[in-house]
Amino acid sequence: MNTPTHADLVERAARWLRNSCRIPVSLNKDGSVRYHRPHCDVVFVEMYSGCPETPDAIGFAGQGRLSVQIECKVGRGDFWHDVRKKRPRLLGRQGVGRYRFFMAPHGLLKPSDMPDAWGLLSVFGNVVTVERDATEQEHNWRGEMQMLFSGCRQLQESERKSREH
Repeated sequence: MNTPTHADLVERAARWLRNSCRIPVSLNKDGSVRYHRPHCDVVFVEMYSGCPETPDAIGFAGQGRLSVQIECKVGRGDFWHDVRKKRPRLLGRQGVGRYRFFMAPHGLLKPSDMPDAWGLLSVFGNVVTVERDATEQEHNWRGEMQMLFSGCRQLQESERKSREH
């Protein structure tokens, strides 16, 4: 089986956000985790919006009240650079995504590698497995609104151009 490229993972992350996303919300009486499956209605990939970071994929559900970010990694060096050097990783509230995950090929990263509150998604073929759940974090709400506004503006511009032709 071929190792996925970064572009493959980004595409897979967007599909997971649209179709399979899950976040823990509480514990059942038996102690098992109860999950919410928000199925993000709006998903952006690698969209620059002027906020402090450009996530590989971010999805919004619940009319924008819930945000889930995914950063894709195909190498351990890139992962460790990201965790140690990127300002939004060091100062969590500046980052976007109420829930945040790293996504990597199966076996590349371990749950114990994850920063506090970050989840881990592993990809093997077409299967995405939640290796570690993400937990809710402070997040840059203004940055997220900037992303949503930027996406709306791009859509509006695209529609305007299609009417002109």
